[in-house]
Amino acid sequence: MDQTQLFISNINHLGTVDSTLPYLDDEEKQRFSGFEDDKARALFGHGRRMMKILLASHLNREPKDIKFSYSSHGKPFLPQQIRTHFNLARKGSVLCFGISTAPLGVDIEMHKPIRFLEAGKSVFNPSEFAKIEQIGEIERSELFYTYWTRKEAFIKCQGYGYFFPIPLSQVDIRGDAVAMDIPIPKGSQWDYPHTIHSFTPQPGYSGAAVVRAPSCVIEVEAWS
Repeated sequence: MDQTQLFISNINHLGTVDSTLPYLDDEEKQRFSGFEDDKARALFGHGRRMMKILLASHLNREPKDIKFSYSSHGKPFLPQQIRTHFNLARKGSVLCFGISTAPLGVDIEMHKPIRFLEAGKSVFNPSEFAKIEQIGEIERSELFYTYWTRKEAFIKCQGYGYFFPIPLSQVDIRGDAVAMDIPIPKGSQWDYPHTIHSFTPQPGYSGAAVVRAPSCVIEVEAWS
C-alpha cells in the first residue's frame, strides 16, 4: 500500500528568513531576492528549507545534496528517485509539504470572505454548485473550500500548475473518488483511481491531498 506524509508548518515559528539562505542554491537565491513582498520571500525561503530538510531525512542524505529538476510545467522532482514524490502548498503563513510513494498534489487555502456563488460558477459543476447553494452560510464556506482544495490538489497531482487543459468545473471531487465530465483516454494519468484526503492545516484554513493510488495511508503531522 502506498504511503503519504503531510507536514504542516507556520513561517512565524521558523525563525528569520535569512536562516533559509544556506539551504538555497544559486538559482533559488536569485528567485528569493526577486520577491518584492516580504511574506512571499519568507514563504519561498522557508518552503525550500522545509522541502530539503524533509527530503534529506527521507532519503538519508544531507539537505545540501537535494537538487531539484523541473517538469515542463515547473513542478520540481528529484531525478532517479521514481518512488519519491512530493509537493508543497503555501498560503497565508502556512506551509504544507507532502512526501509520497505515488504522485500527489497538495493544496491549502485560507478562509476569507468571498462571494461563494459568483466564484463557484467557473469552478464547480452543476451538482457541486447546487449542493453549495442549498446549505447555510457557515457550512457553505467549509464546503466551498473543501471542493476548491480538492480540485487544486488534483491538478497538482497531475503535474500541472496554473494551466490545466480542462475547466475545473469538469472535475467532480465531492466524495472519495474523482469523476470527470469528459471522455478519459484509456491508460492516461486520469484513468486511474485516486485517494483523496481533506484536512485542516490550522484554524481558518482548509487543505486537501490527492494521491494517484487506489489505496493510500495519509498521515498529517506538525513540523518546526
